[in-house]
Amino acid sequence: AIYGPKQSRNVSTFSNQGRFKCFLHYAPFAFAQRLTESRGKSIKEKDMATSIERALRNVILLEKYPKCTVEAHIWLLQCDGNELSCCINTSSLALVHAGIEMKDFITCCQIVVSDDGSGEKNKNKKKIRLLDTTMSEQRKVSKQCEMVVSVMNASKQITLLNMNGSLSP
Repeated sequence: AIYGPKQSRNVSTFSNQGRFKCFLHYAPFAFAQRLTESRGKSIKEKDMATSIERALRNVILLEKYPKCTVEAHIWLLQCDGNELSCCINTSSLALVHAGIEMKDFITCCQIVVSDDGSGEKNKNKKKIRLLDTTMSEQRKVSKQCEMVVSVMNASKQITLLNMNGSLSP
């Protein structure tokens, strides 16, 4: 859900540019095993919310909303892999639907690079590239690298590149 633009609260300095905040929460029943309140869950939620903010902040025309805040509240009801890119796509679509002025529309994709699983020990191992994987697909492959790429559609500029793992040339 998108709330705003609304008046910024607890801001001591004046700014001609608005603010964008993102809040992300997992539902207790979002995963196969029921979640309980834990510190680790909170850290993961904040990390994903920060990534979503970074991807969308430069696209929103915040100068059109001085002294205002636009908030995105995301509730993940079911998690079956690829949560970050789905949240970015959903938030971008929600911002458009809410009428928030933006430079461009953002789309996001997840890429997982893994070995082919043939068990070969030579240098010419084939790499498998999977797009927008589910949780079961991620468990089946030995993941070497996972990348999340967020791109503005018209200008083809990357707004977020998040990489876990390493790639050899």
